[in-house]
Amino acid sequence: MAEERVILAGFGGQGVLSMGKIMCFAGMAKDLNVSWLPSYGPEMRGGTANCQVIISDEDIAAPVINGATAVVAFNEPSLVKFEGEAESGAAIIVNSSLISRKVAREDVKAYYVPVNELAQEAGSMKCLNVVMLGAYTAICGQVEREVILNVLKDMFMKKSEKVYLMNQKAFELGEKYVKENM
Repeated sequence: MAEERVILAGFGGQGVLSMGKIMCFAGMAKDLNVSWLPSYGPEMRGGTANCQVIISDEDIAAPVINGATAVVAFNEPSLVKFEGEAESGAAIIVNSSLISRKVAREDVKAYYVPVNELAQEAGSMKCLNVVMLGAYTAICGQVEREVILNVLKDMFMKKSEKVYLMNQKAFELGEKYVKENM
């Protein structure tokens, strides 16, 4: 497995940090080395939030990413701030529900996913991060979907079966959108 270095960024309340944790839990379930480095402002909702996730079968020397293999932008300020952090050939996944501009770089692969609309279809805006996780998994595929679905089940069945099923649907909608439209 190649080392996956992902920057996730958006507004607080969009589930950016939770998505990073889910990715790390999935990596740990596969006995991979993981790093999760969160960064957020003092605001709970509406402020900025981002995290850097590294998943690797090698030792991770430092949690700070220099040259992301993927950037996941939940809002336009995040795309503006982190687009330049992607290495050449990286995937940049954009929430096209909130971001109207296109990725400016031509040396990366840009993917536009209507995350908010798909979250509404899944049943709640609270699962838009899981929609994005489904899209990310379909695009990058470093950790198998079954592993991620098991992590989601472990996390959300504690709340209720309804919450788990909604998040499972959200993941599958993000994944399906990419497979059918990219």
